[in-house]
Amino acid sequence: MQNLLRIAPGALTIGKPLPWTVYDADGNVLLRQGYVIQNDIQLEQLFERGLFQPRVIERPDEDIQEDIRVRNPFADYPVLLQTLELTLNAVSYTHLRAHET
Repeated sequence: MQNLLRIAPGALTIGKPLPWTVYDADGNVLLRQGYVIQNDIQLEQLFERGLFQPRVIERPDEDIQEDIRVRNPFADYPVLLQTLELTLNAVSYTHLRAHET
């Protein structure tokens, strides 16, 4: 089996199902997609030995639609600034609330 990639630390979480089937270096299945990692030891072994085959997402040509409208990028500027400000305020509020507890 070719095109296998090493599993990056942080890509998997204890108690959550595997997003893909995990293989060893010889292409043998270690764990199937959907398996739930039970503990730290399993997680560490997957990071050390586990490989996965990335999925290729194929989209039919019909789904790709080019936006051919004539647009003025500055016309969207006020809305983008407002959205950015609301987002930053929400993140700051959440961050402050987390440190209060």
